Formats: sequence, C-alpha cells, structure tokens
Amino acid sequence: MLNNLERFSDSLNTTINRIGAFSSQLNNNNGLLQAVMTDSTMKNDVKNMIQQLNKSAAVLDEDLHALQKNFLFRKYFRQKEKKEKQIQ
Repeated sequence: MLNNLERFSDSLNTTINRIGAFSSQLNNNNGLLQAVMTDSTMKNDVKNMIQQLNKSAAVLDEDLHALQKNFLFRKYFRQKEKKEKQIQ
C-alpha cells in the first residue's frame, strides 16, 4: 500500500512538473502562441490560412470523387473497394 502511494506521488509530481513546463512555454514572450494571441495581423493570417486549408480540402474531396467516376481510374477504385470489403 505504501509502495503504491509512493508511486502515485512520484507520478503526480512528474505531471505537475510537466504542467509547469508547459505553462512557462505558454508565458514565453517569444513563443508562437504569444505572438498569435497578441498580434492581430498574425491572428488574422492564421485564421485566413485555416479557411484556405478548409476550402482546399473541400475542393480536393470534390476532385477525388470526380476522379473515381473517370473511366481511366474506375478499375482502380473498384479493386480498392473490393479489398476494403474483404478486410471488413
């Protein structure tokens, strides 16, 4: 019982130290998070980048669906679908 309590205490101490290190990194004035939080231009740039990534992902998804219907690639996607069904 005492051994378990010591291990728990050591584990808790390690966790607290890691949380402290993470917190100090968040408070670092030279860090990326600090820059995003305080610089409105950078914040807007990050938001725009995420929006562009979302749009690009949607276009890529649409293109992949169209590609599956293309007669040159139909066989490939049918074989892939069969393999996936066999695995399930």
